[in-house]
Amino acid sequence: MDTSTLALLREIAVSLAQGHAVIANILKANGDTAPISGPAFHEFVAPHQRWYAMFAGTHPGVYQGIENVPNRLESKAITIRFNSEDDAQYHFHQAVESGKVTIITNGEERVFTIDDMTHM
Repeated sequence: MDTSTLALLREIAVSLAQGHAVIANILKANGDTAPISGPAFHEFVAPHQRWYAMFAGTHPGVYQGIENVPNRLESKAITIRFNSEDDAQYHFHQAVESGKVTIITNGEERVFTIDDMTHM
């Protein structure tokens, strides 16, 4: 495939919510190994190897494997999946620095701070 066709496929892969895996496989088969990112795209990663950041809950932080995210099913918990540990750490730290991470204990909510990170 020529470069312009690969570029067009890359644009389509980023914008599609469905069928992205097929296009990603075509790109990879043709030597385009750059990661595709976007809100709807996740390359297949075994569940226990996926990375999650908990932005609101009893124990905000970054965890590998959904089974390791504490109390993720509580009503006010906010947990987001990321493609890599680096992405999860980056977005979690950005949220902490912006005051957008919340600890919820016994129904009480407070802002999670950088000081809380030193006690993790």
